[in-house]
Amino acid sequence: MQQYITFILMLFAGLMSACNDNTQWKNVNYDSNVVCEEMITHCELGSEIFQKAHIYIERDTMFICFYSSPPHWGMAIKVYDGKFFASAREIPFAPVEVTYTTLEQRLQLAEKHYILGDTLCGYCNIRFQFVVTSMIDSDEKSANGIISFNGSIRETVRIKDFNPFDNENFMTFELPVALLELGEPLTREQFNTLALPEFRIELLNYLPAREDIWIEELTWDISSTSGVSDEGIERLTIWYVQKNDKWLPIDYLQWSTDWEF
Repeated sequence: MQQYITFILMLFAGLMSACNDNTQWKNVNYDSNVVCEEMITHCELGSEIFQKAHIYIERDTMFICFYSSPPHWGMAIKVYDGKFFASAREIPFAPVEVTYTTLEQRLQLAEKHYILGDTLCGYCNIRFQFVVTSMIDSDEKSANGIISFNGSIRETVRIKDFNPFDNENFMTFELPVALLELGEPLTREQFNTLALPEFRIELLNYLPAREDIWIEELTWDISSTSGVSDEGIERLTIWYVQKNDKWLPIDYLQWSTDWEF
């Protein structure tokens, strides 16, 4: 998983150098009425839907980064002093070169200033012109077109090299945040502590056996091939209990399908 995060950072390293053209910087539209009713990022690029963004602050600049899964396309929005600039980059599988030119860009944020741990609420609408050129046949005609990237952004501001799959993070994620950071789980089940499944009895170390105490159990595929193949055997299970209208984690376990629990 750490190799995956490193790859993503490398993908965006090329994007940052494209953010120096001051003629293309635009004003951010700030609107305090924009609120995060749900922690759901939903941005569309053609038929592809992006449900995750990585937001971090470096010195006095904020970066909002999107990437496809598996990672081959990425977009970064650089925000500085009330202005922003968006750029895109693609690592194609075919022997072609893809270049992007930003045609139109709009960014709306709820707040003018964000710090580590804040929740960013906003919207973006960006149009790119792309050109695809063969790297083998220089005489081959280039293909080109226009794509639009737009939707809502609902994310927590993290450190630059934040990896949601680090063990230290699991017990800090409320249930909506876990779904946002870790993605859609393989399985999701709910049961009360009076009728715990056989291999969940140890949860009684945290909670009494009662009919009105409910536990939400979510399991993710954390194998290195997750998102590419369903053959991975590594799993992460986190158990949540409801407290004051929030689902908070009480325990987690990393395990393998070789030893089903």
